[in-house]
Amino acid sequence: MEELQLGDVLCGGEGTLEMPEIDMPKPMMSLTVVPKSRDDEQKIDAGLQKLAESDPTLRLKRERQSSELVMTGMSDLHLQVTLNKLTSRF
Repeated sequence: MEELQLGDVLCGGEGTLEMPEIDMPKPMMSLTVVPKSRDDEQKIDAGLQKLAESDPTLRLKRERQSSELVMTGMSDLHLQVTLNKLTSRF
């Protein structure tokens, strides 16, 4: 059960059950995440990766030139809720 991800389907019996993929809206708002210290950077990266695994509308990207971590979501509220989850859980 620990290996289940969003979109997985459980069914009983033999055979497989194929479900159509869910079309999620594209994230539209981005925010740069800046850690307070070098130690915080690893914690933030790991925490955001876990949150992104459970939220298909959250995208993470590291900018090549600046090495900044950019988080993209559906709205400002979505990004703020994600940051609140990050600070309370990790």
